[in-house]
Amino acid sequence: MLIGAVYGVFLSFDLFSLFVFYEIAIIPKYFLIAIWGSTGREYAAMKLALYSFAGSALVLAGIASAYVVSGERTLNLEALAHFPFPAHFQMWAFPLVFVGFAVLAGMWPFHTWALPVTQPPQPLLPCCWRAW
Repeated sequence: MLIGAVYGVFLSFDLFSLFVFYEIAIIPKYFLIAIWGSTGREYAAMKLALYSFAGSALVLAGIASAYVVSGERTLNLEALAHFPFPAHFQMWAFPLVFVGFAVLAGMWPFHTWALPVTQPPQPLLPCCWRAW
């Protein structure tokens, strides 16, 4: 399911398909983290879901505004690439979509799904060397 959704993201020709396939890719990621994750996997899976909802809301708002502002009323990527969006629209819509996809893609600090490490890492030395 994850591979199919990723293929759909890269093969989509309109913003709605891109958004839907990106959202479909979140479902298997949730189960991968919740079932086979390490420390704090339930917390990490829920954090992924909540951040994904927030990021999806931002992206959906940006896509809807691009649909409304475009004179052709289309979500076709090729048609939107040639449409001259006004500068004032670009000043708020682009950061909205960019931050939304940054949250969905897991950019810093959103990529740290697990709990913070509370103990310092132990050196990888044999136990007889630690006494020296």
